[in-house]
Amino acid sequence: MDAVPELANLNIRMALTMAIDRESIAADVLKDGSKATYTAVPMDFAAGPDGSDYAEDQTRYSDVCTYDAELAAEYWAAGLEELGISELTLDMVVDADDAPQKVAAVLKEQWETTLPGLTINLTVEPKKQRVQDMQDGNFELGLTRWGPDYADPMTYLGMWVTGNSNNYGLWSNEDYDAIIEECTTGDLCTDAEARWEALYDAEAIVMEEAVIFPL
Repeated sequence: MDAVPELANLNIRMALTMAIDRESIAADVLKDGSKATYTAVPMDFAAGPDGSDYAEDQTRYSDVCTYDAELAAEYWAAGLEELGISELTLDMVVDADDAPQKVAAVLKEQWETTLPGLTINLTVEPKKQRVQDMQDGNFELGLTRWGPDYADPMTYLGMWVTGNSNNYGLWSNEDYDAIIEECTTGDLCTDAEARWEALYDAEAIVMEEAVIFPL
C-alpha cells in the first residue's frame, strides 16, 4: 500500500473497504452462487483441528470490514483532512473479462456515491498484463482474485509476507512476518491448535490494516 501515498493513509483504506456493498455484488452482479466475504481467508475452504470452518465466523472482523456507508464517509473525511486534500482520483486495474469489469463498474459506483470527492478510473487490461503491472507495483488499486493451492489458510496468508511476489501492495509488517514464520517453520508447526489461533492473529493484522478489501 505504501507505494501509493494516499493509500498509505489507513483512514482512506478503511473508507474504501467499508463503502463496499459485497452482498449486492454477489447477488445482483455476479449471480453465480458467489458469496460475500469479510475475511482474508474465505469461508467453506479450510477446516481446523476440530473440523470447523476456519472462516465460519464472518463477523470476526466486523469492526474493520463491513458495509457501513455512514462510517465509511467518516473515515473518508478524516483521511482527506489528514492528507490536506478535498478530492482524490485513483486508478484501478481490472481484467478484460466480463465478470471483473461488471464488478469494477459497481465498485466505482459505490465508492464514488459514498465517498464525496473520489473519482475512480478503470484501466482494463488483459489478465497477463494486469498481473504483471500488479507484481511490478505499477498500480494504485487492483481487482484480483486468488485460486488456493491447498486447503490451509496459509495459501492465502502467505501472500502478504514481506517480499512475496504476490504481495502486490508491497506491504510489510514485522509482527505479521514473525507469526507466519512460526506457523511454517517454527514451533507452531507441531501444535495444530496453537497454530490455528496464531493464523487468526496474523489475519487480524491484515484486516485491521486493510491490506486487501475482501469481496
